[in-house]
Amino acid sequence: MAFESILNPIIIFLDVVGGIILVYGSLMAAYNVFLHEARELAGKKAADFRRIKHGFTHRIVFALEFFIAADILKTILVPTLEDLIQLAIIVAIRTVLAYFLERDMGKV
Repeated sequence: MAFESILNPIIIFLDVVGGIILVYGSLMAAYNVFLHEARELAGKKAADFRRIKHGFTHRIVFALEFFIAADILKTILVPTLEDLIQLAIIVAIRTVLAYFLERDMGKV
């Protein structure tokens, strides 16, 4: 029980940090897109959409790492076979997603 009382706040913290990073990345990407459009309408040089996409993708991948860490800790609390299989599937999906996002950014 003591172990669970220590891990639960850490799990919540990791999930919240991942969510904050996703929301922040979404807001920044939207802001940069609007800024890009406003500059183009004003006839000024605008930022490249690839740079905006790269920043957003980077934040998504970073948030996924926090979610994976939280899922691993959740499984430590109740390590049933079903939970381990579910964790393996979640980690596999998120890892594949992170791989293709990083590949899209040109890092892999």
